[in-house]
Amino acid sequence: MTHDYDLSQDDFYKSLENATASVTNEVAYRLTGHFAFQNIYATFGVTDELRVTDVGCYTGGSTIRWLHTSRTLQPKTPLQILGFDVYEATIAQANENYGGRAGLSFVHKPLAQALPLINDAPYHLMFATFVLETITDYEQVRTLCSQLVAGLLPQGEIYFLRLHPNALTYQGTFRDYRLRERRPLTHGETFRVRLAGHNKEFLDHYWQPEELSRFFTAQGCTVHLIPMSWDAPNAMTALLKQITAATRVEDTLPEWTVPLYQIIRVVKNA
Repeated sequence: MTHDYDLSQDDFYKSLENATASVTNEVAYRLTGHFAFQNIYATFGVTDELRVTDVGCYTGGSTIRWLHTSRTLQPKTPLQILGFDVYEATIAQANENYGGRAGLSFVHKPLAQALPLINDAPYHLMFATFVLETITDYEQVRTLCSQLVAGLLPQGEIYFLRLHPNALTYQGTFRDYRLRERRPLTHGETFRVRLAGHNKEFLDHYWQPEELSRFFTAQGCTVHLIPMSWDAPNAMTALLKQITAATRVEDTLPEWTVPLYQIIRVVKNA
């Protein structure tokens, strides 16, 4: 089988118009390591209104889970969740699946047009799942990160979820994360990505968490680098219990010489 490693992001995501919602949403959920939403919401004491934005929300699978979780844990707290994505096909799928629910909205806008929506009404929580990897230039990464920080309330938080190697071998969802070479990717290095259920591959980009941590610190934020787990795809539940522990937890896999991080948690200082 041949692979189109040069397939553009736009062409790839436009092809999702023909994908089923069950495939795309299950993939999105599985690749977040069964993200422990409850652990995050439990740390927030917001009682007036909780504002959340899902940056690069894809087809809304994770967004709707955050809605359900918040309704369960904080049923009396007013909630507003904004999901936005630059790809029209994925937003159309999100609206078809979940549109019309109270407190939930999906918007198709380029990032430059979506950021004013964030800045006009700052947020408590932001989630960005596999977003930074799609950006080809580090200056654009820095610009995006600065704009997101500006859209946070004081003590607001951003969670950047990154690709997990366990997912690479789980039904062939992702591949070629340099695992066979037993070395981490370098800053700005490209790697190939293929979603399960599709025969196309494209290139994504790796941005070192340590470099991003230095950048966010200079922006007046506190950064927690949460390590990858090598035990099971759902091990993120245990990892997120360490959120309030040390900001750096060394990876114990002996083949690696430096720690690898699954989540970048950014807290905007008051």
